[in-house]
Amino acid sequence: MNRAIEVVGTAFGRLVILAMLAAPIIIYIQKFGFTISSDHERWSEMGSAMSGIYGPMLAFLAFGVLILQAQMQSESNRHMNDQSHFQQANADTTFYLSKLESALARSDASGKTAAQHLEAAFAFVTLDDLRKDDIAAAVVIWDRSHPQLFAAWAAYQSIVAGLATVKEQPYLNSLSLVKQRAIVVLSYKTCAALDNYIWCKSKGRLSGPYLFSDLPLDESF
Repeated sequence: MNRAIEVVGTAFGRLVILAMLAAPIIIYIQKFGFTISSDHERWSEMGSAMSGIYGPMLAFLAFGVLILQAQMQSESNRHMNDQSHFQQANADTTFYLSKLESALARSDASGKTAAQHLEAAFAFVTLDDLRKDDIAAAVVIWDRSHPQLFAAWAAYQSIVAGLATVKEQPYLNSLSLVKQRAIVVLSYKTCAALDNYIWCKSKGRLSGPYLFSDLPLDESF
């Protein structure tokens, strides 16, 4: 259908339509001549012939125009819905990343930020490490002291998952933007640590997507 819209919109497409409309008149002239008759019956016969030819043709063209209009309206509505979805995704990711940034920027008595502790605990681990009891114990401690981390990063992942389900360029671009926004706000290392932390906290039940961790976190716990 999109191809049909493109063809009709070109000069070639318009020329084809004009040729279709002119063809019956040209054939009629070649067959019966160009002389204008004064006979009323001849005019009636020509009117009947033209009506029989152009009636179905114009009806077909009108039906085609309606289909093209409906298709164009559908494309316009889809574009508007996509743009609304992208704007909402941008607003939501900005909100959740700001919450994470505030929570991870807090320092303890040692002067280290929560982000630094999180990176030390979860950024440089293997999949086997994430299954160990000491990591599980660390997750419990982190969940008690920083309850926002799991909720905010899981919400961010759900937005990313929604964008990743559509393999079309506008969605892929938006997915790339929200990923880059997370790196700019939090750093890649912190995002990777959050991926590992969330996977361990949920015991592998959250499917992600895990965009930042190098681990194969699509495996079960």
